[in-house]
Amino acid sequence: MPWWVWLLAALALGGAELLSGTFVLMWIGLAALVTTVVALATDVLWVQAVCFVVVSVVLLWFTRGPSRRLRQRRTYAGQVESLVGATATVVTPAEPEGLATVRVRGQVWSARSRHPLVPGQTVVVVAAAGPVLEVAAVDGQGRTPGDARPDGRPGERGNEA
Repeated sequence: MPWWVWLLAALALGGAELLSGTFVLMWIGLAALVTTVVALATDVLWVQAVCFVVVSVVLLWFTRGPSRRLRQRRTYAGQVESLVGATATVVTPAEPEGLATVRVRGQVWSARSRHPLVPGQTVVVVAAAGPVLEVAAVDGQGRTPGDARPDGRPGERGNEA
């Protein structure tokens, strides 16, 4: 097979990988690229085919685990869940249960609270459900509503008798 056919196959597989993001087509495309070099050296089709198959299998076999871990590590849910407990600053106000925006770790997120939120207020992320964070106000001592009182009993901001 002419070398340029393998080169076209490599380019097509590389383009398909960019669209799919599966980390599978990339390795098969790389095998086609290696086979392009082999096709420059020999016109024997079976040698080219064996090269393509062997390089494809080897690349897929040795990169399957690392590529799977890479795909699983970068999930939206993991990012949202990691925000629970983080401190945020209110950007736009909201009434109780209304939708506000908060800045947390340099990113702006939608947020809800059971209490009114005002711009500049410090809040803490208490839960994350999809793209909307549940936040609670932080008092001057760094406590949120529902934290334990100084005597260890549960209570609102520690000021109940």
